[in-house]
Amino acid sequence: MDQTRGLAFLAGGGGTGALLRARDWTGSPLGPPQGWPPALKAAVSLILGAEFPMFVAWGEQLSFFYNDRYAEILGAKHPDALGARFEDIWREIWPDIRPLVEAALRGESSYREDLPLLMNRKGYYEQTWFTFSYSPLRDEEGRVTGMYCACHETTDKILAETALAGSEALSRRVFEQLQSGLVVGELVRDEAGRAVDWRYLDVNPAWERLIGLPRREAVGRTVREVLGAVEQDWIGDIVRVMESGEAIAFTRPVETLGRWYEGHGFRIDERRFGISFNEVTERLRTEEALKVIHATLEKQFEERTAERDRLWMLSEDMLARADYEGMMSAVSPAWTRVLGWPQEALLSRGYATFMHPEDAETTLQALAEMGETGQPTRFENRIATRDGGWKAIEWTVAPEPGGANFIAVGRDLSAAKAREQELFAAQEALRQSQKMEAVGQLTGGIAHDFNNLLTPIVGALDLLRRKVDDPRLLRLVEGAVTSADRARTLIARLLSFSRKQRLEARDVPVRKLLSGIADLLHRSLGPTVELALELEGDDLFARVDPNQLELALLNLAVNARDAMPAGGTLTIGARRAEVDAPHPAGLRPGDYVCISVRDQGSGMSAETVRMAVEPFYSTKELGKGTGLGLSMVHGLAAQSQGGLHIESALGEGTRVDLWLPAGSPVPDVEDPRDAVEPDEIVPRRILLVDDEDLVRAATADMLIDAGHAVDQVHSGREALSMLRSDRRYDLLLTDYAMPLMSGAALIREARKVAPAMKALLVTGYASAATDVPADVPRIEKPFRAAELIARIQALSHQGAEAEAMA
Repeated sequence: MDQTRGLAFLAGGGGTGALLRARDWTGSPLGPPQGWPPALKAAVSLILGAEFPMFVAWGEQLSFFYNDRYAEILGAKHPDALGARFEDIWREIWPDIRPLVEAALRGESSYREDLPLLMNRKGYYEQTWFTFSYSPLRDEEGRVTGMYCACHETTDKILAETALAGSEALSRRVFEQLQSGLVVGELVRDEAGRAVDWRYLDVNPAWERLIGLPRREAVGRTVREVLGAVEQDWIGDIVRVMESGEAIAFTRPVETLGRWYEGHGFRIDERRFGISFNEVTERLRTEEALKVIHATLEKQFEERTAERDRLWMLSEDMLARADYEGMMSAVSPAWTRVLGWPQEALLSRGYATFMHPEDAETTLQALAEMGETGQPTRFENRIATRDGGWKAIEWTVAPEPGGANFIAVGRDLSAAKAREQELFAAQEALRQSQKMEAVGQLTGGIAHDFNNLLTPIVGALDLLRRKVDDPRLLRLVEGAVTSADRARTLIARLLSFSRKQRLEARDVPVRKLLSGIADLLHRSLGPTVELALELEGDDLFARVDPNQLELALLNLAVNARDAMPAGGTLTIGARRAEVDAPHPAGLRPGDYVCISVRDQGSGMSAETVRMAVEPFYSTKELGKGTGLGLSMVHGLAAQSQGGLHIESALGEGTRVDLWLPAGSPVPDVEDPRDAVEPDEIVPRRILLVDDEDLVRAATADMLIDAGHAVDQVHSGREALSMLRSDRRYDLLLTDYAMPLMSGAALIREARKVAPAMKALLVTGYASAATDVPADVPRIEKPFRAAELIARIQALSHQGAEAEAMA
């Protein structure tokens, strides 16, 4: 490429023009000449063709351009002055010409005739005089961007005039007009000829201004006398100037004045020397302050950079820088800690590919809106983990200036979500507990009253069934017994639901129990429903009340049958499981047996599943359900320290998991409950206590019919009175809930009177009897005669065994 293209304005100009054309201006503030402003090109072209000394200073740094005639004025400063800063070229006279330069840059022209200037252009200082004009240079828009000077050195003329008119007067005029301080002095030597000080011969008015002392206090005195203790270098420098004839530059403080000065020392003749100077205290203070500020800013920058790096590396939040095109350019280590992805994968894939498909559209829309508005935004979405899962992340996103990128801060909400779920579960459990407590208090009281009503009915029906021979009457009695049994079941459900039913938990072999009730379940399910049992080994034991478990399974089977009107398969399975994490059934960690009941019925909606264990809630037709079946199962699970979990969907059937604590492989020995043959009954003398006349009378009839001798009383106090007068009773049979004295209190007092007498407690609901001695057996109302007689017979056997061992 032709390097001279576009340099026509530099044509000619002699040696200076050739230097301008040959120089590489790429690194200069102005750049290559081809790109210089038209106004600068025109000015440079003008001065290169002129035969009069001219220069141009252009731009913020006042870059210097001149012609061959001005190069003669520059002396040794040429050619280095080409393109240099105006101030750097003429630093020794800058204080004198600076006001004129500043005026030109403000757009004001100036003219000076025979202005004295102390220059150093040949390696030493010399007094010169110049006549010149400074004019502003403007660019194409009229702004002042430089200055132009046409000058003429008048030194020879002034020297000639001085010779003619008297050099002393002219020198004095020059001396007085200089803006820089000027000193004329001589060395002071000791007797050995060594320079020990120097004396002021004369100072100009500028010295007075810069030093702050009047002229009269300086002339004729030494520098130490005027300024006090000064450094020896002030003396040594002048000695070198006088000996070598070479000028020196200095920047030194005068401690006694607290000021700094910058200037030059030079030899005038064999005896005298001169010093020109200016005060630079404020400049140096400013420079020092700038250094301090720079060092402080640099330190702050380093500290903030280190702090930012620490935050980036150690933050638990995920930090990222990304663009609106869909890629991330930087991610913090927290991304790998939270999600498992390595940095390479995160930066090589679009960030949308990590978003959950259901969240991607709303997330990208939020980012797009932020890009349009420039306002930060917040949102929440799910981000994929490396192991195939999803984590909920809360994002705070802010755009960077410029609009191309944004900064994102993501916080893992997994722990917070888990706490929210735990809190919700705890609140739900509390609500359920409070509801169960309230309903339990109601149902418990109702059940107690019903049991008192049913006891004489069940007792009377038992007696009638054995006494009636007429088939027609017997069918009526059997129907009444069936209704009474249904009532007993209903009360049991109420008590189980309200957790007022006393459970006799045992280590129950689940396989054996399910096999034992299989026939009952077949009959309850009917011919259209097939029963399938899926059981593990014989060593599967659960800690539960077997009677209540049978009732619970029967309830679940009936519910399943009703859900399959067209028939299907009911599958009951049992398995052992260990729970060591939060469980939907609210289980504590431990070993459990899970009994699952699965049907192929119509299923339930999510709302129905949620309401299924509510008391009296039923989806069956009026008269076909009490709404207590699942409530009873739920109550059994809760009382047994287990749990209940239901899974169902409309049209997909239902699965109910009953979780029970795992039991020991050795089951407890059950109390004998089978009916006792009449010839096996050992007559006993029994004291019967109950404040309910009907209950007491029905119970007495059962006992008398079995061959026992019975004395009846209606209060604890009356019973104690009879015991004190006659201690020959074999058994105390007492109700628990009686006015003035409970059955438990009566038993404790009776043992003091007759320690050998057995006791059997009758309760409307057993859990209310919390103050009963642990060794006292109980029987719950309503009971049949066979059950009562069997309990008494068992007590008799226990007594006989104890006597034999004694």
